Amino acid sequence: MNTIPPADYPVYQRHLHPARAARGIWLLPLLLLLTLPLVVQAQFTFTTNYDTITITGYTGQGGAVSIPDTINGYPVVSIQNSVFFFCSSLTSIALGTNITSIGDGAFYECTSLTSVTIPDSVTTIGASAFYDCRFLASITIPDRVTTIGAYAFYNCTRLASITIPDSVSIMGNQTFAYCWSLTNASIGTGLTSIAGSTFACCWSLTDVTIPESVTTIGDSAFYSCSSLTGLSLPYGVTTIGNSAFIFCTSLTNLTLPHSLMSIGQEAFSGCYSLTNVAIPDSVVFIDAAAFADCLSLNSLRIPASVTTIGISAFIGCGSLTAITVDESNPAYSSVDGVLFDKDQTTLIQFPGGRAGSYTVTNSVTTIGSFAFSSCASLTDVIIGSGVTNIGEFAFVSPTSRIGGGDLA
Repeated sequence: MNTIPPADYPVYQRHLHPARAARGIWLLPLLLLLTLPLVVQAQFTFTTNYDTITITGYTGQGGAVSIPDTINGYPVVSIQNSVFFFCSSLTSIALGTNITSIGDGAFYECTSLTSVTIPDSVTTIGASAFYDCRFLASITIPDRVTTIGAYAFYNCTRLASITIPDSVSIMGNQTFAYCWSLTNASIGTGLTSIAGSTFACCWSLTDVTIPESVTTIGDSAFYSCSSLTGLSLPYGVTTIGNSAFIFCTSLTNLTLPHSLMSIGQEAFSGCYSLTNVAIPDSVVFIDAAAFADCLSLNSLRIPASVTTIGISAFIGCGSLTAITVDESNPAYSSVDGVLFDKDQTTLIQFPGGRAGSYTVTNSVTTIGSFAFSSCASLTDVIIGSGVTNIGEFAFVSPTSRIGGGDLA
């Protein structure tokens, strides 16, 4: 027989036994905790392949985001290309501990991103992965990463320092280009080359550590690193690419290794503060304009090993008063500080800082292109009767007059 409780009977007693009510109180947080992963994973679209998860999209509101270790019991192992592309509301990201790959452009132009946690599981950081994350001030690259794609940290303008671990063996072009606040960079021993424009326009860079494993400095690798004052390239470097250190305007101390064989076109052009450079006796090739406009360079010695010097290699060196060539050099010679070919029939380069007048001897038949160009202190050039060929732009600054004589 059912009994109707009195009207003043407590509601919880009418509907729920006290023990059951207590149980409900602690079950509620548990239910919330169990549903939390569903809320987290609801922010992402994903695919399942061979019992692993790849994140393919993001539908959340930004802010602080964590990518879970697992979804539906499967490990989250990769972030596909462009998942957070232009997600300007994203402020921090913590990647799950099973992720091995960050796709191309994964965080491209996440312009509010300030914090990134990359787990030790990651081996690949894709091209443009953190392109233009301009508020990202620091990042730790784990020591299992083997590949960093081109433009990976391009224009991360607040990034202050970077350590590339020894595990990295491949690093693409312009990886850290335009990281204006970058002051120091340490390159690991896994790299054999520094790719083109890797640190281009890192205007605050003052300290860079290059390991002996590196054999090649790529084209424009340190283009316009205008705060770099000293540079000692390790033994092992054989090639310095075109424009590798162009416009490193504060560079005063430069040490080139005895393994070096080739100095590229405009490699040190516009290094206005460079006062002297010792070209090692391993160098064979000096390309065009390699040391052009090194305004403070005051002396230069060409070793016996050099067999090729490109056009205008030393043009615009306004403090250079003499170019000396080792007597045993098979291709070049110097007379009174002026650079000639071996038999002294072609005048190649007059030192840009030399003042006064100069007489070209009758034995000279050719004055090379740019030979007297930008010699601002040269007042007069007397050209010998043997000259039959004058190259392009041979005379730009000085006033010359053609004359003759019996000079030897």
